[in-house]
Amino acid sequence: MAIKRFVVSVYFLLICLLSAFAQTDRIPQFKNEYKVDTLYFPYSNNIQMIAILNFSCWQRFIDHKESTQPRGLSWSAEIPPHSPNLYLFRDQQGRIIKSYHIAHPEKLKLRATSYTTPSIQHMLPAQIEIAPNKYIVYENTKEPNPSDFRFSTKKGLINQEGTLILPYEYDDISELGNHLAVSKEGKYAIMNRQLELLTPFHFDEIPHTPLYTNNFLEVRINQLLGFADLNGQILIPCKYESLSGYSIYDIAGYMVMEKKLFGMLNTDLSIRIPTQYESIQVMKDCNKKTVFNVKQNGKHGILDKSGNVLLQTVYDDIGYSCPYSIAKDGKYGLYNAPFHELIPPAYDTIIKYKNIRARKDAKWAFFTEDGKPITEGAIVDKMDWYFGYYIIQANGLYGLINELQANAEIYIAPQYEALRAIHPDFSKKTRYFFVQKNEHWGILEATGNKEVVPLVYDQIKGVPFYRDSKLSPDGEKVYVRKKEGEWKEVILK
Repeated sequence: MAIKRFVVSVYFLLICLLSAFAQTDRIPQFKNEYKVDTLYFPYSNNIQMIAILNFSCWQRFIDHKESTQPRGLSWSAEIPPHSPNLYLFRDQQGRIIKSYHIAHPEKLKLRATSYTTPSIQHMLPAQIEIAPNKYIVYENTKEPNPSDFRFSTKKGLINQEGTLILPYEYDDISELGNHLAVSKEGKYAIMNRQLELLTPFHFDEIPHTPLYTNNFLEVRINQLLGFADLNGQILIPCKYESLSGYSIYDIAGYMVMEKKLFGMLNTDLSIRIPTQYESIQVMKDCNKKTVFNVKQNGKHGILDKSGNVLLQTVYDDIGYSCPYSIAKDGKYGLYNAPFHELIPPAYDTIIKYKNIRARKDAKWAFFTEDGKPITEGAIVDKMDWYFGYYIIQANGLYGLINELQANAEIYIAPQYEALRAIHPDFSKKTRYFFVQKNEHWGILEATGNKEVVPLVYDQIKGVPFYRDSKLSPDGEKVYVRKKEGEWKEVILK
């Protein structure tokens, strides 16, 4: 046991030492430094290319830093490249016959002319080619700012024999799929790998493949966006102020804006929704189907997944939960999942909670989930909430509606001249109410819609619901009597 503890302690100490050693930058991968590779290419037409990868290894180092130690200020800003790749070309006698980016190539110590670098696929290769047998070179890496050689001078391309195959005419050269993107005077064009221009210099930025497809290019001309094929030929004219890929629920495509109006394209660039709406919101209906809440000329409507109209754009507002509240001309109603009318937009307020209640001209109506009136067409003048029930009043009479049941299975139509709540026992589901009909009092148990004390008494009293009092272990005590007779005790279980 002691030996085991000793081994664990030594192992832990070694880990701590290695961690401290790494943090002092004694291990290369923790330093802000990078090793520069030198590649010796096989001879081609009796010429050997030698590449000292200053820039390519810097780029590999920066990519590693950004992926493993992301930060607010980019690593390239803190550690800029100090020079581009250096290229030398020598004959079989070892004489330097050409070089790029090197002032005094004769001072470099090179390996024997028979040496070639082993396959670099055995190590992490630095990217050096912009295309097969094509390498970026810079016209001037000294003036005016050597540290900014990427942006301060023209670019061209050479091959492995050192021939300048693309002249120093371009502000930028970058890879674009199987082609190249080149720029002049702030405009981009597409060039194939045979260095033939496929498009004019009319793109504002480098074309790129959009989300969800590799079959098209997103392009910008005169600050407007459109689509082109992979050769840069325009498929959809650049007419959109904004273009963004989207994928939500079971829909993928592109949201576009033209003349400040929104529309949608499918991933094959066919039109799903024309650009004629002020806003488009994706939502799920009650049947979990995808629909669109759209706004046109300040009015809302509903489109199905394919862009077909389900509700015309004539509504002031449409809710997002089922059943859907709709507003039209300042009045509210409800629509169901197929967007059929449940309750016409004729009410000042609609509240959805379990059952549905709507207010019109200061009077209330109750409805089931499928829009059927609970109150049988009667308008409720007044309602007061009481522990899961609404005490309702219509035409001077009182009744009850159970708020907690969606379709109000417990509904007692307004029929009582008075209705007062008795303090409930929350451990039980029963709810008792004093009720009066034909000037006689009784007690109503609302859960079963049963008059547990018949309406034959002239007076009734009990513990008011608002008074803090202890209930009898046997139940709630109330007292009833007829005219001037004696009080009778009644226990409510």
